[in-house]
Amino acid sequence: MSTPIFTSKKLEKLILKYLRPKEELVNEGSLGKWNAIVFYLNRKKNWLLINSKTHFSLIIMDIRAKDLPTIQENIHQESFLQLVMEGMDLSQDQVIEIVGDISFFSTDADRKALGHINQILLYIEDLVYGGNFSSIVQINAIINT
Repeated sequence: MSTPIFTSKKLEKLILKYLRPKEELVNEGSLGKWNAIVFYLNRKKNWLLINSKTHFSLIIMDIRAKDLPTIQENIHQESFLQLVMEGMDLSQDQVIEIVGDISFFSTDADRKALGHINQILLYIEDLVYGGNFSSIVQINAIINT
C-alpha cells in the first residue's frame, strides 16, 4: 500500500527527482491523501504535512538535501512520535505498516487543505515567536488538538 503526498510548487522544486507522475496513483491507501508544503523557520527548511480528510498534521524540521534519500524513514519516525504523543499504543513497525510506502506527486491544488495549512502556519509562527516553543512534537500535539 502507498500513501500519496501531494506537494506544493515550492516543495516540488526541491524534490523534483522524487516526484512520480499522477498516472501512477492507483489508490490512496488506508490513510488517504496528504498535502505537503515547505516553510522556513529560523532559516531552516521544514515540511508541514497534513491529511486532507482528518487534518492531522506532521511537522518535519530541518530538512536538508542530504536527508531526501531517507525522507520516508523520517516521515515514519515523526508519525510514530506523534501517534505516541497522542496516546496511541502502537509500535514503530505497526506505524510503518499503516503508512506504507510514501509517494510524492505534484500539487493537486486542494484548496480546503491549503487553507488549513495556512492557518497552521500562522499558529506555528505564533507559538515559536511567542516563546511557547519547547519541542516540535509538542507543537504537533498542540496543532492536532
